Amino acid sequence: MKKTIITVLVLVMGTLLPAQAQTEYLLIEDCIELARSNEANARNAELDVRSAIEQRKEARWEFGPKINATGVGFVAANPMIYYGLRDILGTGDNAMNIVNAVEDYCRESGIDPYFKGLENGIGLSITALQPIFAGGRIVNGNKLADLGVSAALLQKEVKLQSSEADVEEKYWQVVSLQEKKKTLEESLPIVERLCADARNAAESGLITTADFLELEQTLRDLKAKQSKLKGGLRLAKMDLFNLVGYEYRILQLDSIELASSPLLDYSPDYYYMEPEEMAQGMAESRLLEMQVEAKILQKKMTLGESLPQLAIGAGASYSNYVNEFKPNAMAFVMLQIPISDWGKQAHKLRRAENDVQKARNDKEYLDKQLILKAQALWVQMSSAWDELEVLMENSREARETYERLSLEHGAGLNDTPTLLQAQINARQAKDAAIDAQIAYRSAVDAYLRVCRD
Repeated sequence: MKKTIITVLVLVMGTLLPAQAQTEYLLIEDCIELARSNEANARNAELDVRSAIEQRKEARWEFGPKINATGVGFVAANPMIYYGLRDILGTGDNAMNIVNAVEDYCRESGIDPYFKGLENGIGLSITALQPIFAGGRIVNGNKLADLGVSAALLQKEVKLQSSEADVEEKYWQVVSLQEKKKTLEESLPIVERLCADARNAAESGLITTADFLELEQTLRDLKAKQSKLKGGLRLAKMDLFNLVGYEYRILQLDSIELASSPLLDYSPDYYYMEPEEMAQGMAESRLLEMQVEAKILQKKMTLGESLPQLAIGAGASYSNYVNEFKPNAMAFVMLQIPISDWGKQAHKLRRAENDVQKARNDKEYLDKQLILKAQALWVQMSSAWDELEVLMENSREARETYERLSLEHGAGLNDTPTLLQAQINARQAKDAAIDAQIAYRSAVDAYLRVCRD
């Protein structure tokens, strides 16, 4: 499987450290492409398209003649044809005189006066029937098959978009955990340094032992959270890779990193489209149009069942049913008018018309739902942007507060617990900002996915 993977060699950060394993960077485009090839729904959607194409090819054969070859062999207990002069001339007086004279002569000559046929025989025949007019069912059936291919292609796109949404959701979940892991790893050295300072201060009597133990407990909690976050990140990667069909080894998980950034600089106004325009372009809307068109074609095919059918045909045979093998051939015209079924077809036609109207009603209702969906996606994207702006500002302020208190702590203007709390607040604010970035990116992706229809 061809994968677009950017491989970067992590350089040794110090001459005394061993070489690190190679880090593999996966882009979201790589994961989506893999899912299109490997995900079960995507593969099944492709098979549905192939089946629709085969059905269209099958419908094309209806335009050609129906050719059949038949072979027959039989043996009868008694001849199916058995007659003599009496059967031809009748039983009148003059006829009987002739019959008796002929039969007497045949007996004297050793000739059977009766003709026997179809006692046994073998026959081979081939016929061809070419439809000339079948009530429009062949033409409309082919149109329906063409429509089936178009519908299958659209349904495939809908399934691929659903698969893409699942991939994006799991992808950004991994990215979120990666970013939080980096934030936590940045915080650990700071807390470790504060604990070392607190230990010295406790030994000097500047702070109580209880304050020092509280700092150590905070450090242990962070390390426990780091271990939990590492395990969660591995599970999230496994979930994503299993979905897209990316081959990996358990020991390799930590060296695979998702490279895309969730941060988007454009506001929702940059992506805005009119809801009605979006709804008309959605695959679901086009599928609804095809559903109405399909019902109309089915109605026409129902009407065709009550119309006359005209066909021409030809046949050839080679048999010995009567005596020796002889060839034969014929041509014929067949006109079929379904008179007794007209009443039945009238009711069937009314049912087909009701189905057409139901499809139109469904389209009218669901078109409004699609407009509502487009509007809802816009509202979700706008809300995610507003929340992102607030949390990004909170993260900046919390970071600035921590940096200011860190300088003051170095000058002895505040205590260690105060600085530690500021550092915790900065880390939590950054984690919240990361989640907001993921939420906004997901909302934009969902909105653009509909626009791309």
